[in-house]
Amino acid sequence: MTRSAHQPETAYQQFVDARAGAIRAGGRLSVQGADLMRGAVLVLQGHGHRRVVLDLEGVQAVDDDGLHALRSLQDAMSATGRELVLLHPPAGVGAR
Repeated sequence: MTRSAHQPETAYQQFVDARAGAIRAGGRLSVQGADLMRGAVLVLQGHGHRRVVLDLEGVQAVDDDGLHALRSLQDAMSATGRELVLLHPPAGVGAR
């Protein structure tokens, strides 16, 4: 059996480091994945983190809804005096 050069996209996954206030994301970021990410950010905020680091290096694809949700999360945190630091952001999402 030969393996295709094209690797299928994997479902969204995340690894949360509650001590460091960091999330490492991977797979395909859709609106559902962004909802999971938002929940993880809320948990980290609940643990006292005012700055959350989100590493998107492992994200293989982002749809328009995922981009919108990510921008909204970034704006919402900024509006409350908190910071969402994006490492390796996808095209269309930059530092604000």
